[in-house]
Amino acid sequence: MKVLAVLFAAILATVSAQCPSGFIHHGDSCYAIPMAEGSWADGMMICQELGGQLAVIETAAEQSYIEGFLQRYGGGLPNDPDFWVGGGDFLQEGVWKWVMSDTPIDASVAAWATGQPNNKGGPQGCLRISAALNYKWEDGNCDSVEYAVCELPCAREKAKGASVELKVQEKEINMVSQYAVLCVFAALFATAYGQQCRPGWHYDSNRGSCYAIPTGAEGSWAEAMAYCAAMSSELAVVESAGEQAFLVSLINDTLDFWIGAVDILEEGVFVWANRMTQVETYFWGPGQPNNEHGRQGCLRLEHEAQWAWGDGACASTEYFICERE
Repeated sequence: MKVLAVLFAAILATVSAQCPSGFIHHGDSCYAIPMAEGSWADGMMICQELGGQLAVIETAAEQSYIEGFLQRYGGGLPNDPDFWVGGGDFLQEGVWKWVMSDTPIDASVAAWATGQPNNKGGPQGCLRISAALNYKWEDGNCDSVEYAVCELPCAREKAKGASVELKVQEKEINMVSQYAVLCVFAALFATAYGQQCRPGWHYDSNRGSCYAIPTGAEGSWAEAMAYCAAMSSELAVVESAGEQAFLVSLINDTLDFWIGAVDILEEGVFVWANRMTQVETYFWGPGQPNNEHGRQGCLRLEHEAQWAWGDGACASTEYFICERE
């Protein structure tokens, strides 16, 4: 009964809250400006620690709201601050995308300031909103120290399906659907009682993660990242020799495979992109990394080196390995 009470309390907390403390609700999202500054990668990491990501602006109405939001809540910050949002062209120069979803930025939504983007002073591959430019967009050096706009989905965003009303302690709580309730219970019980991996995934008991090589799926590093995200996973993060060996044991093709690290934000400094944490243990193949044939900023397992690591051009078409913890 105690376990059931805890599980039910978790469901109620999820359903009843709109935005976490410090976030402002608008539409289907919650927004915040953390009182911390850093690079674009730092901004992404801060937002992820808060359960969200750097803001993704998908409509002209959302851009208009963000402009007002920054004037109201960021206007008291010193020196006409700039604010990181989730776009960049550091994967392919001139091709601006919402990085975490690998989605091209809609030209009809893009709110570039006059003369932007301009790569002023050298490569500027990360998207920011500038108070000095009336809260319009500009490209910025990804290492510049700025504030960030974080966004996370509203917890009460409605799913398809019939609404269900439950009375708990004499209060009516509107829940999204019977199916959603069952899914939440299933997920919580699966966690509590050790269910391992969905069909087609492989469990590594030492790390406690599930891994998959999607059949027939290949693409650029960014496309691979988006594909894994669509399966509620990420490109594999390799943090030990045992995990590296486990991934190699899954491979039975003479192919290369993307995993989740890049040095596209700072040459030579590889980070696990979804977590924005620096790679600490490396399993490089001979002579790697080498930037052969030009800029190679994405990490892959290379068959010619028995799936030791190599750097690869991020636009190359490769297979990939997804991980779910």
